[in-house]
Amino acid sequence: MAVISDCVEIEASPGEVWAVLADVKRLPEYSTSTVDMVNAPDCLDRNGQQFTQVVKALGKRWKSKWTGLEFEPEKLLRTKGSV
Repeated sequence: MAVISDCVEIEASPGEVWAVLADVKRLPEYSTSTVDMVNAPDCLDRNGQQFTQVVKALGKRWKSKWTGLEFEPEKLLRTKGSV
């Protein structure tokens, strides 16, 4: 099974980081493989929210569907996705 990983260092307060992560429409700003977000909410603020990420890697483009599983403001944001 292939694995794609990325690492980003952020010089910001936890609140500033949370604001960016909860705004999934901003994912293309810090995920180099993300080219678009489709049907994304304005802000992830509860469990069960869904959105679609358009990814380009290894010369191919595909959509992955995501669902918010756990949400605790400024503490935990866990999502599950499938391609």
